Amino acid sequence: MKVQIIIDQDTPWEVLYINGHLIDQDHRLGGLNAISYLLKKSEEYGFTSNDITRHTLTDRDEEQIFATGNNYPTTMSGFIDKY
Repeated sequence: MKVQIIIDQDTPWEVLYINGHLIDQDHRLGGLNAISYLLKKSEEYGFTSNDITRHTLTDRDEEQIFATGNNYPTTMSGFIDKY
């Protein structure tokens, strides 16, 4: 299982991808209950804390997202840079 959280430091915006597919996005995933949010997602999708990686959005990808109306790619393959 590959769980990736992409963070845009400028907005701040967080996007959750599981196995390369966009699952959720928000100003802060889970809001003030980020731990409970991740626990619920782990129960739903069957991942552990060892499966999670966090990445900061690169400038190139941020520019691409801005150019497309702030739409994040629906899959990780839609990013310019690799995470």
